[in-house]
Amino acid sequence: MRREMTGCIMASYRQFDKYGNPVRHEDLQNKRLWCKEGEKIEEAFVNRHGEVLQIGINPEKETNPYAPDLIFHPNHKLMDLKTQNTPFFKAEKLYGIDPTHAIVFNRKN
Repeated sequence: MRREMTGCIMASYRQFDKYGNPVRHEDLQNKRLWCKEGEKIEEAFVNRHGEVLQIGINPEKETNPYAPDLIFHPNHKLMDLKTQNTPFFKAEKLYGIDPTHAIVFNRKN
């Protein structure tokens, strides 16, 4: 689909969620919805990797959905889990890691 804008041709596109449903701009601004979806992802991540990585859900999340997501048990440091729903395509070439299983930890967050 294309549309004219003040003499420029601009391509427009539609966004879809991971289930193939169209995403509206209003959906992207719904922080409560994203927090609920994030809770499911956090729980699944901790259930799968928590023991090996020595992490758990931050207890403050029970009363504050905007609190940092995870806690690193050895030193009680807090962490945020960021979700990327596409593979890290260069992980195999650069690091020898299957792109569908690559994760990243940012120092800053």
